Amino acid sequence: MDLPPGIDIEPDALPRCWPAVDACETEGERTGSRWICVEWANGSCERGAACAKRHRAPTEADEQRLLFSADGVTHDIFGRPRIAATNSVADPGSSSTLHVKGLPPSRTAQERRAALELLSEWGELAKTWTLADPSEGYVKFKKRSCAQMCAEAMHGRPLRPDYGGALEISVVALDPGKVQASQARAPPPRAAPARPPTPHC
Repeated sequence: MDLPPGIDIEPDALPRCWPAVDACETEGERTGSRWICVEWANGSCERGAACAKRHRAPTEADEQRLLFSADGVTHDIFGRPRIAATNSVADPGSSSTLHVKGLPPSRTAQERRAALELLSEWGELAKTWTLADPSEGYVKFKKRSCAQMCAEAMHGRPLRPDYGGALEISVVALDPGKVQASQARAPPPRAAPARPPTPHC
């Protein structure tokens, strides 16, 4: 696996896919496979060009299949059956917004936003949000397929090998911007009415 210039991997780091340099034409690409190789996304596919699935980032055709085709509606970008939503974690096929935990230490919101924008290597971002907790944030991809790819490829891995801790990434059902807007519009809580003094006999 070739790495981008200036990137060194620590000996104990998990395998990591670098889509800009690891993409290649595979047997699956030549024979019309519809699915991306999940092992490639995890940086661990040993079949290389002989793989029966595709070794590349999602395209607009992949996105359209997720939205409209029979198999795309029921499967994720890797061909796995979609999982029903539970609590605040969304069905991975229904959202393009990711909650990211474990960001590298930073002093400013601008630095945290720059860290989140590094995830654009998996696809074009529509928006990022920073939170009061400097280790957390949200990213919204323009394509659901790219969000699925990023969540699979980056969960449990550091944002960069030299950044330390592993990320925790989950797909979320609610748009953080809409939640923040609704909270801003909500009227302040009303104070409880004062209790009348207790009469003394």
